Amino acid sequence: MNSLKTVLFPATVIHSIRQYPIFLLFPKITILSVTEAQGLQEESTDTFINSDLCQVDTPCPLGENLARFLQLVGEIQNRKDDYAAQLSSLTLAAMSSTTQSGEESERAIINEFLVPKDLSAEENRKKHEAKLWQARLVLAIGEILDREEEEIAKNLSMADEDTSGLLNALRGDGETEESGQDSPFAELEQITSNFNAVHSGNMDKRLSSWTQLFSESNNTDAQLFVTTSPDVFATLAETYEKESGTNPSSYPGLELPRYIGWSEQEAIAATKAFQLENEQLIADLTTTLTAFAQNGEQPEKAWDDVTKDWNRQLETRFPEAAWGRTGVTVNVFRGRSVNALLKVQDSNKAATNGIVVVIG
Repeated sequence: MNSLKTVLFPATVIHSIRQYPIFLLFPKITILSVTEAQGLQEESTDTFINSDLCQVDTPCPLGENLARFLQLVGEIQNRKDDYAAQLSSLTLAAMSSTTQSGEESERAIINEFLVPKDLSAEENRKKHEAKLWQARLVLAIGEILDREEEEIAKNLSMADEDTSGLLNALRGDGETEESGQDSPFAELEQITSNFNAVHSGNMDKRLSSWTQLFSESNNTDAQLFVTTSPDVFATLAETYEKESGTNPSSYPGLELPRYIGWSEQEAIAATKAFQLENEQLIADLTTTLTAFAQNGEQPEKAWDDVTKDWNRQLETRFPEAAWGRTGVTVNVFRGRSVNALLKVQDSNKAATNGIVVVIG
């Protein structure tokens, strides 16, 4: 099956059940990784890679510096600091002081990469390394924040469920079928309601850091960019409006389930089954998205048709009452590639219009 080269951004791992439904839409998704496989990469990401649903690109692998980077991230994580505050304050200037400790502390590791020893000979190379080092730190802390936020939400949901059960027992109430407690989506909704939105300023930093890695990757010819963050799209839309004097064209209507499985194995099995049953429909969707990326008349009629067919098939396999729904919007930046909006050299000369798919 021919497909558009698709990149997920600015996420760098697959760690949440909320991400699993994305794989229904695209035959294969590329993810940029902060470190090579033996580093920060999640086991769940490996599972999707082994199932041929995604692939990982690690720009500028750390190599011999991998262990030291992991040590630094481990020290940050073990301190249990406010990760959101760290994202906000993580700047080169804030990490430029030296340490007198003989041990290779967190500060010493950072300084070695962020403070050039020989400004006359190594300045450019060190500055480049410093930017990539900082970008990796921002993204790593961001993923830690996401994982811990999800874990807290799950724990809160379990506490809410226990409290509700206790109150029902005290009142002598029993659960009924109408309560919706037998629906797997009901539990997911309870978890989702406990999430706190990541501050847009932090997401801007993560996008900037992701762009640093993306510019060094083998995927600057990507044609389709997928995000679960409305803030990321808003940043790109603002840039586009300033440069072109107009807003991107948005095409809503497509839907995804909120949930397709509690484990990677469940999600992969559901994805493979849906893709096998709807191979032609996915091909039609890809054709329509390709038309959006090309200069010329936009395929509004084809989009309406494929959206209706998709949502109808989705209801057959994942009924909304049981699995919930998440909206999908295709956003077209006429005359501007996403690379141009990110200020990254564009190696894909064929695509005229940038495409950003926002999920959620």
